[in-house]
Amino acid sequence: NRQFRIIAFYTDKEFVNKKDLYILKLNSESINIRYLLSLINSTLFSFLKTKGSTTASKDDFSQLTLSDIRELPIKQISSEQQQTFIEKADIMLSKNKELNLLSQQFTQLLQAKFSTININNKLENWYTLNANEFLKELSKQKIKLPLAEQQEWLQYFEEQKIKANTIQQVITQ
Repeated sequence: NRQFRIIAFYTDKEFVNKKDLYILKLNSESINIRYLLSLINSTLFSFLKTKGSTTASKDDFSQLTLSDIRELPIKQISSEQQQTFIEKADIMLSKNKELNLLSQQFTQLLQAKFSTININNKLENWYTLNANEFLKELSKQKIKLPLAEQQEWLQYFEEQKIKANTIQQVITQ
């Protein structure tokens, strides 16, 4: 559940962001960015910051102040001690990339097959749906599949969903 989670990501790309995102820049060369990423994305940090902050829990999605961010308890440890965290962050980054690619391929196939389809939030997160919900989303968009084609799509859907959920499990460990 993302509602009470701090969500951080790393990018080496340039982009413009809205004011509800914080950009962090390391001031210390002794802290690896992936060590920091693994700490900020941890359930412990989320618990400490969203449960202990009145501003974090006033809306449906947690919001932290700049002060909350500055008070994150980042422990200074040696490069060797950071390595375990860095390895976890590397796994998380590669698995997120893998999940995004799999999801993108699935939605691109939907768009290629059904030119009128609108990829809404539910279809964008198709791997969280069950087979009936998936068919219902197609039906809402006036997409009717013959029984044989429906069987093929459901088999493909289930195969891809298993792959996506397996990747998601690794990410959330």
